Amino acid sequence: MKTLFTTIKTTVVLLSLSLLFSACSKLEKPDSDSTPPVLKWKIHFMEDNTETEVTENAKTIKVKKGNEVKVTLIAEDEDGGVQKITFGGSFTFHCVSGSVGQNSNGTLETDVQNLYPDENNNVLSSIFLIKEVSTAFTCQTDYTLTNGSYDLVGTAENYYNGVTTSTLKIETE
Repeated sequence: MKTLFTTIKTTVVLLSLSLLFSACSKLEKPDSDSTPPVLKWKIHFMEDNTETEVTENAKTIKVKKGNEVKVTLIAEDEDGGVQKITFGGSFTFHCVSGSVGQNSNGTLETDVQNLYPDENNNVLSSIFLIKEVSTAFTCQTDYTLTNGSYDLVGTAENYYNGVTTSTLKIETE
């Protein structure tokens, strides 16, 4: 039964992504663009199936320990198209056993998507990348998780070297 549910869930996610991707609009690559792309974050909380959107830079989102979230970074440039998007970051968490503490940290793989004009010189005006992150950080035996966080970093670039960077912190409550 679990395998069937996982298969259905995966199929729904892939179908949703394909519909979202097909909805991305194209525009003819302009001769110039003086404004950089805009970045926004969509955070899907798996625990209660809710979602929030963040358009400001350096925002912190609180998540209960042990929960998973799906983070979508969306790059948009209606004037010049998006040429490149990257999504990476790092994590850190802290565990304690009595009066002894341990800190752990690491980096997330940086995903990169380079885009090119099609045969008609059309470019995409938006693109996205997705990462799933879990706050179920694993401590050593006899240690208890006190807190943890992800520092996510996204960048987007248009065809005229306009670059935008945005950060998002996912932090345990």
